[in-house]
Amino acid sequence: MIFERKNIGGEIAFYGLTDWWLNNFSDDEQKYIIEHYHPMGTDPNRSPLIDGELINSNTSRVMFLVCLATWFVSPKDRDIGRKIVEKSLEFQEINNDDEVLDRHFAFSTAIPFYYYERENPIMLEKTIQICLSQIEIATKAAAAFFNKYPGSSLPIHLGYEQLVIIYDKQKNLKEAIKLCRQAKEQGWSGSWDNRIERYYKKLEKNKYKLK
Repeated sequence: MIFERKNIGGEIAFYGLTDWWLNNFSDDEQKYIIEHYHPMGTDPNRSPLIDGELINSNTSRVMFLVCLATWFVSPKDRDIGRKIVEKSLEFQEINNDDEVLDRHFAFSTAIPFYYYERENPIMLEKTIQICLSQIEIATKAAAAFFNKYPGSSLPIHLGYEQLVIIYDKQKNLKEAIKLCRQAKEQGWSGSWDNRIERYYKKLEKNKYKLK
């Protein structure tokens, strides 16, 4: 099955992703994605990805890619999913609350795709960089959450959670404690006090000195 540019409609065309779609996925991958991606309520005989003409959508381009990636999280699909989340991270607009939250969720979706292969040093380093990038916008994301959902509590922040775990495994306990304190101060949900206590005990046990 070979798809030409003129035959691409649907969500791919609507979000301006035709070149990316054609250039980054093989014919077999395109066919596989089309066969497996069918959100509830869509026509089983048509692909919302490439069929028809989409006139408008309440979903941003970033969140479309984030949602698409979640269909391809199993080990056999992970290469496809990773290509999708990588594309979602290319769009860096954070000019308003929606864009900040879109980027926040894009980071959260991307982190597991790389951490699954953490035994590969390249993938582990990529995980760390994505976590740091999400942490970099954490204060803006927190403000956006409170603006959009007043009176609610902040959810778990995967960037903080995952990077703390990585630092713990690397015995970089000073940085792990620093991140726990930072996440707690910003209000992100998590057992930060328990983690801090546990890391202090590890430091004491191994006779580290915490500045």
